[in-house]
This record gives sequence, C-alpha cells and structure tokens, in this order.
Amino acid sequence: MDDQSSQITVRTSTSTIRAASLHGAPSGGSISVTVPRETELEEGEDDDEDDPLKVKELSLAFDYLMFKIQDQASQLSERVEAHVLRSKTEHEHDIQTIQDKLVQIKQLVGHCDQINLEIDKLEQLNMITKDFTQRLIAVQNRMNAHAQKFK
Repeated sequence: MDDQSSQITVRTSTSTIRAASLHGAPSGGSISVTVPRETELEEGEDDDEDDPLKVKELSLAFDYLMFKIQDQASQLSERVEAHVLRSKTEHEHDIQTIQDKLVQIKQLVGHCDQINLEIDKLEQLNMITKDFTQRLIAVQNRMNAHAQKFK
C-alpha cells in the first residue's frame, strides 16, 4: 500500500472521547475511548476491503486521544506553574516578614545590652556610695572622738 491514505477524507461522528476529570470522575479518572464509526468515505465503499482492521479509524481515535492527553497535560502544567508561583510569592513574603522580625529582635537585644550596662553602672555606683558612706561614718566617728578629747 502506498502513502495515499493521507489523501482520503474520513468523516466521523461527533467526539467519542470523554474528557477525564482531575477531581474524581465516576470512571475513576481514566479516559474512555470509543472508536468512532465511519460515516462517509469519499473514495467509496471498497475501503472496508482495503482496511478490514479499521486502522484508519483507530489512527484517528489515537490522534484525538493523544491530543486530549496533551491538552490535559498542558492544563495540569499551567496549574502546577501557577501554584508554584503563588507558593513562591507567599514564601518570599514570609521570609521578608521573618527578616523584619530579626531586625526588630536585633534592635531589642541592643537596647537590652544598653540597659544592662546602665544597671551595671548603677550597681557599681551603689557599691561606691556604700563604701563612701562607711568611710564618712568612720571619719565622723573619729571627729566625734577627737572632739570629745579636746573638749
């Protein structure tokens, strides 16, 4: 058989392939295929004798099935890409929020360090004043004792 089969026009009935749902079709998500009936041939009725296994019909059904598979694959690809972009945007927003919180935490830690330094200074000042108070009391006691001697 030579390659003249591409010159034959075959008309078939309406679509016999049902699109599968990605969200749980009653058929379990599988694609069902019914081979379309040949309704009219331009070259005559003797094509049944040339193609008893109905390879042309099978070829048409197969081509349509491949088209539907490609269509669903591209739809799924688009949905996945949209989901990935949405997730990326959400993650980038979350990362920015975390980085902002880290900046705030670093500022708070800096303020806490300054407060700790001030507290340390106050504790040292408290120790100095206690020591100075004790020295003043000792000097006062000596002066009182010295004043009583010379009275």
